[in-house]
Amino acid sequence: NVAGLFKMLDVRGEGCVDVEEFVVGMMRLRGTARSMDMTLMMQQQVELCTQVSALASFTAQNFEALRGVENRGTVDRIEDLKELDVAKHRANAERSFARKELLMKERGRSFR
Repeated sequence: NVAGLFKMLDVRGEGCVDVEEFVVGMMRLRGTARSMDMTLMMQQQVELCTQVSALASFTAQNFEALRGVENRGTVDRIEDLKELDVAKHRANAERSFARKELLMKERGRSFR
């Protein structure tokens, strides 16, 4: 699945894959075809977790509003909440990518 492979390689979620993302992504795929399947499943699980988290937060906030509790932080659209969660996951992925890059540089396998 080419689209799944691209999503897996696009760690930062920018819609393009640079050299560093490609190298780190391909290193994660070392081994048999099962490695790729497992990596794609993990990527899909992260996306699903983001959606479930956004739905849970949206539901909780609106439930409180329905009960008459004033909630200044209520989000009007679930899409807004999903964007916040995506940004959080993207930041986590970037931190993970930076750690892996640093580890590889320490081992003498610089990308550049």
